[in-house]
Amino acid sequence: MQLSSMEQIDRAALAFYEQQARISPEATVRQEADYKRALCHRHLKQDSLAEEILRQLMNETNDQRWPFMAACELWVLLVKEGRMADAEVVYELVDSRFRFEQLAASVPNGIRQRITSVYAVSLVPLEVFRPNTNRVRDILRLQQIERLFQTGPGEIEQLSQLVQASQLAQASQSVQE
Repeated sequence: MQLSSMEQIDRAALAFYEQQARISPEATVRQEADYKRALCHRHLKQDSLAEEILRQLMNETNDQRWPFMAACELWVLLVKEGRMADAEVVYELVDSRFRFEQLAASVPNGIRQRITSVYAVSLVPLEVFRPNTNRVRDILRLQQIERLFQTGPGEIEQLSQLVQASQLAQASQSVQE
């Protein structure tokens, strides 16, 4: 079976980062290599290997940048897989362990957008009116994420009010019946 050129590049990068993680005496360099190994595993659709590396890195304490980046990447992975309970644990760690200054300095805009977009999917205008028992939870979490990243309030606040108004209208209608 022939590998695509992107898969070949990802495999070569993975081999390089594995070597760097193994031979580097400096913790920060090893952590960066581990983080990039995890990203390579994600690109190669090996999410369980990526998750293992990200979890281990996220819990390291000798440097804050790479554990923080690992936590954010793991958070995205878990939410995309629909593992919301696990994602909530990672969110709580990020929220309690890291300051906004670290978020602003360390988290690329692309990761911020990926994190917020996975929570915002159920808030697409027509989706707001479809039954979803997790919608309120997702809206509340998204508001907290906006505060954490200091990106809002904005459209999410408006959608939150719309959903609350819709729920009040439904409750009022059922009481009248």
